[in-house]
Amino acid sequence: SRKLGRMQAMKVAALCGLLAMACASPSALIAVETSTTQDAAAAPADLQPSPPLRPFVPTHEWQVVEKDQAIPPGLHVQMNLQTGERRAKLLDEHEGVHTLSEKRKAKLDIMRPYIEAGAGAVEHAEDGQGAALRDLSTEVESEWQQQKSEPSRVLQSDIDLMTRAIEALRSGDDSRTESGLDPLEDVVDDLENAREFLRLGGIDALAAVVQSNASVEHRAHALRILGLASQNNDVIKTAVNENVNMGALVALLHAPGKQRDHVRALFGLSSLVRNNADARGLFVAYGGLPALLAAAKQNERMHIKALTLLTDLLIDEASGLARGADLPRERADDLAALSAYTARGTVMSVAAAAGWCEQVAHAIRGSPDAMEKTLEAMLITMDACAAAYQSLAGVLQERRSEWAAQPATGEDDGFSADVSHLLDEVIQMLRERDRSL
Repeated sequence: SRKLGRMQAMKVAALCGLLAMACASPSALIAVETSTTQDAAAAPADLQPSPPLRPFVPTHEWQVVEKDQAIPPGLHVQMNLQTGERRAKLLDEHEGVHTLSEKRKAKLDIMRPYIEAGAGAVEHAEDGQGAALRDLSTEVESEWQQQKSEPSRVLQSDIDLMTRAIEALRSGDDSRTESGLDPLEDVVDDLENAREFLRLGGIDALAAVVQSNASVEHRAHALRILGLASQNNDVIKTAVNENVNMGALVALLHAPGKQRDHVRALFGLSSLVRNNADARGLFVAYGGLPALLAAAKQNERMHIKALTLLTDLLIDEASGLARGADLPRERADDLAALSAYTARGTVMSVAAAAGWCEQVAHAIRGSPDAMEKTLEAMLITMDACAAAYQSLAGVLQERRSEWAAQPATGEDDGFSADVSHLLDEVIQMLRERDRSL
């Protein structure tokens, strides 16, 4: 079958990658790759389905890998270039697998073919490998329990990286600031790393940069890193909000700078104020909604991001006001049902006064790329912005016809249907408002 053929090709490709580390001869690699290509051409998957390779269960001792066995990733592999014989074993402690989570993942990769095969596959494993698999399963469970009972484990290399980055941020040397920010992009979004970063004083160091006289580029980048660290992490979010003046963050949305700086600042702010009533209140109090509107008017990309944040803030506040109410499950219906609660909230009141109703109404005539977010914003602001939307009935009908006329494609993945549904909801709500006047 095609699926089996693809699986075998992927396994052979993984083997080639492993051989690249184990073999010194480039020509050997070329021979393997050429053989793989020729085999695929000689035996099309549609006509001659290849049998699936048997998994190879490694230990810490060298074992011969048979030709019909697949070598899982993460092993030490040797190959005799004269005989073609392959041997493999688990990596030693110093060879690249350092943490319990990494070890467990490597072992789970070995067990995956049996896990996917379903219950009983281990017991029926060939060549006496069932016992080895059971031992491996016991090791994985033991290491999982050990990790749960021990303090947080963070790679020492990540701790060293974060320590050096914090030193650079604290140096006060603007030329070193970027060298402190760049490495943090790839580590602070991990929950354990973020907690360690907080313990090391990294949040304070980033907060100092954001509120300093550093360039807009560096301050916006520091705000983005704060946003990465605080995503889905209430402990970090609270620490940031306690240590950073919200006014300094809001100011970055309209500070003179490049588009990248404004995108970074908006991302950081969005991460901090979503799902956090205190941060949302500070954002509104420090002029965040007028600043967000100004950012939305810069270009379409910023418009979509700003509109998304506004809608999320309205949902957060309205959901709190509607707590306990029996609301529909479907998202479009949720937004429509929340509209009445939105109109009672502070966020909507300030947003309407800032001119957001007119901005949303204007956006319905804009690019199709922004249509979904614009319609969602219209639904949740309908009660508060009905007067600004009353003149849009004809435009909405035109957009509905345009979307209905679009042919469905494989890449669409239901997007056109979703937008059409949102258009129907908005049109229906406007008709109901007309009848009530």
